[in-house]
Amino acid sequence: MAANKVKTPSEKHAAIPVESLPETLSPQKKSIWTEAQEQFHRTADLLGLDKLVRLKLSEPRRIIEVSLAPKLKHGELDAPIKAWRVQYNDARGPFKGGVRAMESVTLEDVKGLGMDMTWKCALHELPLGGAKGGIRANLSKYHPEDRETIMREYVRFISNDVGPQKDVLAPDIGTNEVDMGYMQDAFSWPAGRSLVTDVVATARPLSIGGIAGRTGATGRGVVDTIESAAKHLGIKLDQATAVVQGYGNVGQSTVDYLAQDKVKVTAVSDVEGGVYNPQGLDTAKLKEWVKKHKTVKGFPGGTSISNKDLLELQCDILVPAATENQITRDNAGKIKAKIIAEAANGPTTVEASDMLSKRGVFIIPDILCNGGGVVVSYLEMSQSAQLEQFTFEEVNERLKRRMDKTFNSVLALSKEKGVDMRTAAHMIAVKNVVDSMVSRGFLP
Repeated sequence: MAANKVKTPSEKHAAIPVESLPETLSPQKKSIWTEAQEQFHRTADLLGLDKLVRLKLSEPRRIIEVSLAPKLKHGELDAPIKAWRVQYNDARGPFKGGVRAMESVTLEDVKGLGMDMTWKCALHELPLGGAKGGIRANLSKYHPEDRETIMREYVRFISNDVGPQKDVLAPDIGTNEVDMGYMQDAFSWPAGRSLVTDVVATARPLSIGGIAGRTGATGRGVVDTIESAAKHLGIKLDQATAVVQGYGNVGQSTVDYLAQDKVKVTAVSDVEGGVYNPQGLDTAKLKEWVKKHKTVKGFPGGTSISNKDLLELQCDILVPAATENQITRDNAGKIKAKIIAEAANGPTTVEASDMLSKRGVFIIPDILCNGGGVVVSYLEMSQSAQLEQFTFEEVNERLKRRMDKTFNSVLALSKEKGVDMRTAAHMIAVKNVVDSMVSRGFLP
């Protein structure tokens, strides 16, 4: 990335200004899609992208919308379940992305996440495109057999558009490795063979082609980037404090790996509430508590704290690992962390990121920070293609090598251009996608 200008076959077209973006929502309430669009157009301005390239990248290639109304064994639906698969861009390779299952998920959410997934894969130099799925339902409310039925119907309805070398699924909020097993089987069953080596979904159970270390891969990658940031800033991790918002799969594994680095984790929260101990939480006992009680709330090793107050605690490292739009212009001025490691997708709004960066807060952007999951998903796909079975140690070694390489590339561009880490990461990612598009040529 020696120059800002990206040369394309149609440089005569004028750039679309950022101001042309719709402003139907107030800044603190912008959707994931609006935030993603704003970040893209900012990046496009810096790269000097022309109008044609912007048009090609400003909307998904394809949107698949389905209505699920399967016959359930242990209950019944009051209305069809809306579901989507957004295939954003595949210039660099097959579409790839998770499936989010939440009662509040919208098509705009899925579009924004699909765009971010495109940049994430490109930033980490994976031969994959970006996609995302959404199911408007809380699957935890259903009997396990009914949940399986819903997942199978979802795959059956989108099966013509997904599959090996087309679009590979993965877990996200509300889905897990068990669901990925159902998806893999739902796709392969009509073919009359198991197709374990033809990857339809990653993060599958080990027994059907999964890979060691995938469950904690995102958290491992988060801590890899924290280690690099701490080294860059001269922070000694064994003397540092950390606060983690969100204690799902990503948050829990992040806490575990931070503890291994002897970081003092002083506060953790989930959807029910949080727990705080300025002397440091006993993370092993916390994990056992959550295993038994399904929440960090009430853990006797600390005092109760709200998610809002947790974000504003004094700490060296803040890890938002829950959902989007947690740090906005309303609370950015109250954030006291030196490092923000975005383990969640879009936890910091573009406006808040600007405010924090001006104050000198070092933000590890989501497409860099939480890329460990898709990196190991890529390794899972490689493993299956080679009929291999990588060990846990091999997976972690390859993951760390790639996370370190990507972090250093972003840091180098950040210094070269005098921009923050988020801007640098998106500049690299968007340019990588554009280079792939240009290399393929533009059809009429």
